[in-house]
Amino acid sequence: MLSEVPIVDVWTRLGGKPLQGGRGAAFWRDSRDYNVAVDASKNVYYDHARNEGGGILHLVQTVLSAEKTEALLWLEHEAFIEPRKKFTPAEKAAWQEKRRKAEETAAVVNGYRAVNLAHLRLERNNLYASETKACRIAQRMLSGDSRETEKRWKVVWDHALDNQRGVEVDTQVDRLESATQTEVLAMM
Repeated sequence: MLSEVPIVDVWTRLGGKPLQGGRGAAFWRDSRDYNVAVDASKNVYYDHARNEGGGILHLVQTVLSAEKTEALLWLEHEAFIEPRKKFTPAEKAAWQEKRRKAEETAAVVNGYRAVNLAHLRLERNNLYASETKACRIAQRMLSGDSRETEKRWKVVWDHALDNQRGVEVDTQVDRLESATQTEVLAMM
């Protein structure tokens, strides 16, 4: 488990010199400045010169210019983590099937979200157009424009009802936009 591996030990094994006050030089790019902060209590590092950082895995990837798999293999080889289990062909096939189903579900959820957001946004835009129209009519009526008749007040009153619906639509849009995949599945 990477959270139990001391980042300072990984730093040293990668070739880093002893830290001074939790800071060290970015030895992987031949820097002599102590611009890399290593926080042993949180098991993270931050390179102030490059404005990037992360945990142990990211540090190994950065220093070795490696992909995630290569970094994990290095951590295994250096005995920081247990070797990963080798999967049987049946286990791999089961995992691939589970992943395929998850991707299908994700596609359905994303499609549902997209269609419903488009519908809600259209409804919201129509409500706002109605609001604008109602406000213009009310403004003309209040200014004494005689072209406005009593039936125009109906638009204003309808707007008052639509305004409440607009708030409801805005709430639905916000809820759908921020929902997790599981929450969207529950909405369907």
